[in-house]
Amino acid sequence: MLDWERRLRKMLIKSGDTAGRDRRAK
Repeated sequence: MLDWERRLRKMLIKSGDTAGRDRRAK
């Protein structure tokens, strides 16, 4: 995983809804 991708994930986690979708996607 790239470093910038990790930062994006942190932002998604803050969103909450996006985080759930991202986790299911992977």
